[in-house]
Amino acid sequence: MASRLGLHIRRARDAKGLGLRELARRIGKSPAYLVSIERADPPPGISEDTLRELARALDTEVDVLFTVAAKTPKSVRPRTATEMALYRLVRALPKERQEQLLRQLKKGSEPEDQ
Repeated sequence: MASRLGLHIRRARDAKGLGLRELARRIGKSPAYLVSIERADPPPGISEDTLRELARALDTEVDVLFTVAAKTPKSVRPRTATEMALYRLVRALPKERQEQLLRQLKKGSEPEDQ
């Protein structure tokens, strides 16, 4: 039986039209290792670096893979789903707008309409 992470990776791989061998090549792992991730229940110990490589190769948000893997990156404090959604929205904004919002938050003012 596949894990949640394994199913998520398999679906993302299929959606991108990537074969198992091609995705394994892109992340620098063997096809057998990728099969073990896709099919294991629970998944084998998977490193943060591997999750990051998978996210890059699958063109998906790394925080989604961390969440599905039930793994919290050491560099990030635990976040709620709402905080993560807000983080992704702000990160998608132009750098100038991000800085403007940060200045406004520090001042405690309401964001200006754009």
